[in-house]
Amino acid sequence: MNDISIIAQGDGILGALSNGDERAPSVGMPFPTTIVLHEDIVVAGTTHIADLDRILENVEFPVQASFVRDPDNLHDKWAIKVMLGDRRIGFVPCDVNEVLARLMDGGKMITATVFEKEQLGRWTKLHMEVKLVD
Repeated sequence: MNDISIIAQGDGILGALSNGDERAPSVGMPFPTTIVLHEDIVVAGTTHIADLDRILENVEFPVQASFVRDPDNLHDKWAIKVMLGDRRIGFVPCDVNEVLARLMDGGKMITATVFEKEQLGRWTKLHMEVKLVD
């Protein structure tokens, strides 16, 4: 019922795809859609990362970050770690993390781009954009 069949005629792209031509482009279906969920949110908890300066010293912004759910967090069951590689740089703020956590728990892909760093005294303020790839 949900099967898609392509009936191709000729030497065009669809013909190449249906005939297993290795020169043909790879086509992913369905096509992904990117939806901006938050244009600018501030990474929470950066003052609690002891070596944040060292983690960020060679980073060129904007930089891709990743999210890791932390459902066992004692302070917030919706906690989401913000990671650069394997290093935590903070958390998604608690006023916006529940919906993102539910989406992640449901298997949705959420991406983050840290696009700005501000140094305000001892506070390193990191701005990020959050997107849903669906």
